[in-house]
Amino acid sequence: MAGQEAERVHILAPLRLFIALWPTPATRAAVAAAQEALRWPAAARRVAASDLHLTLAFIGAVPQEQLGQATEAARMASARVELRLDRLEVWKGATVVLRPSTVPDALADLQRRLVQALQAAGLPFDARPFAPHVTLARKAGGITDPAVPPVRWRSAGHVLALSAGGRYSVIARFA
Repeated sequence: MAGQEAERVHILAPLRLFIALWPTPATRAAVAAAQEALRWPAAARRVAASDLHLTLAFIGAVPQEQLGQATEAARMASARVELRLDRLEVWKGATVVLRPSTVPDALADLQRRLVQALQAAGLPFDARPFAPHVTLARKAGGITDPAVPPVRWRSAGHVLALSAGGRYSVIARFA
């Protein structure tokens, strides 16, 4: 093999993708204030304010070459939705979430259309029933506050986002 270079193979890690409502700065501040007002157990791992969001469809790990397909599947009109996040719940694994008491029809319709687009594109997605929520903390068993003041969330569209290293970043925005 003298004089020949070894062929280099680049293996690209899959992308962990999701589609979400991303809060405006005012909404982010209101959710973060509600999060801050709670008395958290010592073991709680609070979600950073910059990562607060409401997932519409979790896609999961896809090869990088399918990013374009995911972007196109997410590309649709996003109805303006107003939520009232007024229910604090503790889910499996001691995950604390903030949820709306009622789910607006426009939000349920947007989520359904996004899942249909992902399915038509042949992309994976979490098929569990839609339960809109904002995760506030993980490993927060024993939280003592039964409620938080309601937070009003007016959507400004949805995003395709990347989860990498425990942080989230927006790849594309759709109004």
